[in-house]
Amino acid sequence: MLSPGKNGNMKSARSRIADAPEARPSIVQTILLTLLLCLSNAFVSPANAQQFASPDIVQNFPVNANPLGLAFDGTNIWVTSSGETKMTVLRASDGARVGQFAGGGYTYYATFDGANIWVTHEDIPGSISKIRASDGQLLGTFPTGNSPVDVLFDGTYIWTTNYGDNTLTKLLASDGTRVGDFPAGDTPEHLAFDGTNIWVTNYYTHSVTELRASDGTIVGNFPVDAGPLGIVYDGANFWIACQAGEDVVKLSGSDGSFLGKRSVGVTPSSLAFDGTDIWVSVDNEDSVKRLSTDRARILHVYPTQYIPQGVLFDGTSIWVTNHLDNSVTKISPQSD
Repeated sequence: MLSPGKNGNMKSARSRIADAPEARPSIVQTILLTLLLCLSNAFVSPANAQQFASPDIVQNFPVNANPLGLAFDGTNIWVTSSGETKMTVLRASDGARVGQFAGGGYTYYATFDGANIWVTHEDIPGSISKIRASDGQLLGTFPTGNSPVDVLFDGTYIWTTNYGDNTLTKLLASDGTRVGDFPAGDTPEHLAFDGTNIWVTNYYTHSVTELRASDGTIVGNFPVDAGPLGIVYDGANFWIACQAGEDVVKLSGSDGSFLGKRSVGVTPSSLAFDGTDIWVSVDNEDSVKRLSTDRARILHVYPTQYIPQGVLFDGTSIWVTNHLDNSVTKISPQSD
């Protein structure tokens, strides 16, 4: 993602990096590399292992200015807008525009609680808004910690990361009551839930913190590579997109131990899990990459538009926000 920095500005500077020429491997080197890939469990990713997918369907749809986050309500895709105060709603089946609805301010990231969409605001200090999904009615705006970024629903409560004061806020989803604020690492960014605990990436401490969802007690802190942003749970393990490290790190869901990492390109941002594979947006390459969960092999590379950010799986297709193109990309895999 284009992560908000300490001064409130988006901090992922965009610069095209020219591909350096690569030495051509010898036949012997190629054979040895192939043997290593077959015999080793380590994550290894030669650039020529990437494939642009075909004949999967890739479509682009216009949305309101500077989209970041996504939420799926079972029928429609809700797209936040950090450049204007109205969110875009698209029909998931065909991308048709259902409408646009007031988000209570500029909107950043979103989640669905089974009936309502919750969106964070950076322009309204320390707040989150609740929107009824059935008709787009704004139901209320509620206080959080300073400068909330991501938002997550754990089945009962809404959680936000607050990068301005290094905390998480927990609110009751039914009425927005603020239950408490809990410490995290330096500049908490994105959230994931394993059914019991909340996991949060900390950008400047290059770590992931695990908190008990019931009371916010810190269970553990785990080092990852530089600049962790997106995080997703695959049912057993956590995957973290490390923007500055230019890789995706895999941690054990049981104890946070390091299981491996995969280089994925310049400035990976957000992640999604489709039930089989991991998807990661790579904003400096204008692409989203599909990784296997066994050894994080890069299975396919899909083109997006300018600066892909949020990634979401709706049960059938992958959706990606294109922050500076004012569009979303829908990827509908036809076969593996």
